Amino acid sequence: EGGIELIVVSNNTTKRVAKAVEPLGVKFVSWSLKPLPRGILHVLRTHHLKRESVIMVGDQMLTDVWAAHGA
Repeated sequence: EGGIELIVVSNNTTKRVAKAVEPLGVKFVSWSLKPLPRGILHVLRTHHLKRESVIMVGDQMLTDVWAAHGA
């Protein structure tokens, strides 16, 4: 809606993330190894997104924010 796509990037297992987001139709990346930027970079590459067009929302300073800055 409104041209905004939600993609969850999580350190959790595929099974656990899928259980939470698949009923909502949300795409996800599991085992992302944050604070490494690998999961975010994967999303940028596979969805052909520019960093400038993406917003990262997280709940953990040491993992989410560092991963976002690294990407």
